[in-house]
Amino acid sequence: MSRTAYSGERGYEIFADASVIGDIWDKLVAEGVMPCSFTALDKVRIEAGLLFYGYDMTEANTPREVGLGFTVSKNKRDFRGNVAVQAARGMEAVNNVCLEINHPDMVAGGETLSLNGAEIGTVNSPRFSHRMSKSLALAHVNAGTPVGTELQLRGDGLETTCRIVATPIYDPTKSRTRT
Repeated sequence: MSRTAYSGERGYEIFADASVIGDIWDKLVAEGVMPCSFTALDKVRIEAGLLFYGYDMTEANTPREVGLGFTVSKNKRDFRGNVAVQAARGMEAVNNVCLEINHPDMVAGGETLSLNGAEIGTVNSPRFSHRMSKSLALAHVNAGTPVGTELQLRGDGLETTCRIVATPIYDPTKSRTRT
């Protein structure tokens, strides 16, 4: 058992053999633990600004572009990829950001983000947050686009606006994970 969670919420992960995990599940549910779907997990990770590989970051992104520059050692030089990471420093093309979307339902993902008519980004991970009563998303925008910037969002017959917001969107002080 590990007190970790990929959601920004206080949580636990249980690792067990297939022969006993069903029994563990049944006992947890009987004690009042509420099962949830991956969609619920996806909502809370977006509210927390947590990235999901393949959606919010890929091999095409550098650690600094997706907010993971802190994971690159400033002192260690002999690691695989060091030359490429150091060469890309200061040349970031995109930044990972959170959006509040002016739309009553979530968008599909892949929508284009524009600023004054110029395309500057793409929606990666959208979800509607029921506890915040708004559509949210993680997105890539041109590097240097600041928090507070209003953007146009277009795609799949939808045209609306959105705003870049600070992360995490929900529980910015992370007090819920400490109680």
